[in-house]
Amino acid sequence: MWRIVLPTIQEFGTLDVPLLSAPPPFRFAEPAECGRVLTEVGFAGITATSHTNRWTGRDGQAVRDLLYQSIVQAPLLIEAQTREAREKIRVGIRARAEEYRRGDHLELRFPYLLVTPTKPR
Repeated sequence: MWRIVLPTIQEFGTLDVPLLSAPPPFRFAEPAECGRVLTEVGFAGITATSHTNRWTGRDGQAVRDLLYQSIVQAPLLIEAQTREAREKIRVGIRARAEEYRRGDHLELRFPYLLVTPTKPR
């Protein structure tokens, strides 16, 4: 998703827009950070395994919908652009998503970290 969104924003807009303060989007992508935070709040026996999720959609509009429904900062970044840039970015996202076409659908792969802690009694 980020390989679609960030280059498109850079091409038609700017990444230098004011956004609300938020944690880094990949803060919990590192097992050590997950373990640190979970340990601080009382969890133990923390395991973390990396996996890949496969998402499929019919077209670039489905990718744009996924973006707006699942990633908080990206839509905020898009909406902070000028009206002209926003429209070009929306069209660009749909077009760039076509690079991931596999027959009659688009396919994106997302890495994720599955973290499993236990709460001591």
